[in-house]
Amino acid sequence: MKVTVIVPIYNVEQYLRECLDSVISQTLADIEVICVNDGSIDKSQEILNEYSWKDARIKIINQINQGAYAARNTAIDIAQGDYLCFIDPDDYYPDKFVLENLYIAAINNNALICGGGFQENKSGTVIKEWSGNLSQYSFKKDGMVKYKDYQFEYGFHRFIYKTEFIKENKLYFPQLSYYEDPVFFVNSMTKAKGFYALNRVTYSYRTGHKAVTWNYKKVLDLLKGIYRILVLAKENNYSNLMSLEEARILNDYLDPIYDVISEKPSRDIIYLLNNINKILYNEQTKIEYFIFENKINHLIYDYSVSQDELRNQLNTEKESKKMQNQKLMQDIISLQQELNSLQGENERIKNAYQDIQKKVDEQVELISNLKNTIEIKEHNEKIMTEENSKNKSVISEREQENLKLLEENKYLEKKISSTYDMFYNSHTWKVGNILLKWPKKIKKLLEKGNQIHA
Repeated sequence: MKVTVIVPIYNVEQYLRECLDSVISQTLADIEVICVNDGSIDKSQEILNEYSWKDARIKIINQINQGAYAARNTAIDIAQGDYLCFIDPDDYYPDKFVLENLYIAAINNNALICGGGFQENKSGTVIKEWSGNLSQYSFKKDGMVKYKDYQFEYGFHRFIYKTEFIKENKLYFPQLSYYEDPVFFVNSMTKAKGFYALNRVTYSYRTGHKAVTWNYKKVLDLLKGIYRILVLAKENNYSNLMSLEEARILNDYLDPIYDVISEKPSRDIIYLLNNINKILYNEQTKIEYFIFENKINHLIYDYSVSQDELRNQLNTEKESKKMQNQKLMQDIISLQQELNSLQGENERIKNAYQDIQKKVDEQVELISNLKNTIEIKEHNEKIMTEENSKNKSVISEREQENLKLLEENKYLEKKISSTYDMFYNSHTWKVGNILLKWPKKIKKLLEKGNQIHA
């Protein structure tokens, strides 16, 4: 997989098709498109389903609404491409060669980050030429650029990033509702130390179709983001980047900051403003406390939030936190004791349960044995009944046979008796009887003759 394209999506049904069409029509075909639906309630999900059915490279992830930062981070974790990039669902690629040009340039130059120019589509009017600070939105020639010579924080969409580099260095988007993109971009550029630039437009950014609705949370996150970038700039001696952040506040964000703290005074916001002031004042001695010289100055003094008072407030909060922690520790100890007691009770119940279970098992075994005994007895009785029935049948048959034999014996005895009677009374028997006696008489006569002769 060569490139992973990450698309965070929230209620953009009007522009989503154009965005996806510009992605799947890229000449670089070996890509995956991870679309993270961040809790959309319009028809974005239906459009995603439609496109995923016709193009297997599109993967859909659904999650509850958490913000673009969370959607992008979710996709980073599962990205499989050699490089990854980001496109917002209301933006698009200016032509079908963007990803191929970026990927080939990155591979050929072994670049961790590779990017091109930026064009703005403002209500149908396309702007490609930039001046002043915004001239950093484009590059006059191809080649490697050191970030210390670039020091710009906008337009992260224009670039592709080596996936292994992003994951190994845990370069995720910060948990901010606003200004999370510049923080990610500066972090990545600082870690990579540079990038390969292309003299061509690689991203079309749509504006004019939605307005930023400022609130306390958004202003707070804005200042958190700016403060993080200033800290990085201070650590790496990015003086131009520090000046750029100063200009952002004065030219772009002064009014929303003023409006929010006018409506809702906030120690958190003023604390961040003072820290931002401190970094800028310490590093750029030619500038003054710019915030104290404009309308926010009056708000800060009206609420008497000076560095000393802020420190006192923080100490008070720290003391309060300390007391809360002590109470929490007591609660934890109490809960631990209760837990130990419950564990002892649980052990007792467990042992009782095991005893009951043992008795139940014994009863079950006894019942099982009794059941087996009853079954054996019933089986034996059944066999005995069957044998008795068979024996009765055999005895009956034998009795019948004996009776029949007795009758036959009587008949034969009678037959024999009758035969004897007939035989002894017959003439043959009488003659034969006389003949049977002659041998004895002859024997006697012979004996007498022998005596005389002697």
